[in-house]
Amino acid sequence: MKAELQGLQLGTKAIQKELLGILEKSKNDFLAGKEEMKRELQKMRVEAKSMTQEIKQVLQDQKAIWQQETTALKDSLVDARKEMDSAKADSVEILQSSRSALSDLKEE
Repeated sequence: MKAELQGLQLGTKAIQKELLGILEKSKNDFLAGKEEMKRELQKMRVEAKSMTQEIKQVLQDQKAIWQQETTALKDSLVDARKEMDSAKADSVEILQSSRSALSDLKEE
């Protein structure tokens, strides 16, 4: 019986050793995974920072383009208004000239 008990104890120790090995391997795998995750997160932070800078640059470029377009549109509107005022003045002169010519014809 003593021999049987010692055999069981040796078997139990072997199983414990095997379990400790499995636990140690799991721990090492977990730590390796944790480190890999840290590296990936750091990489993602760097990429996010880079993308943020790129987006900021695109927004600044778009703002500059909109300012240029707005200025060009304002200038275009000012030019159109001047042309309309000029055409209005010309039409007033033509109308007055036509009225004068009509009056002259009526007097003759």
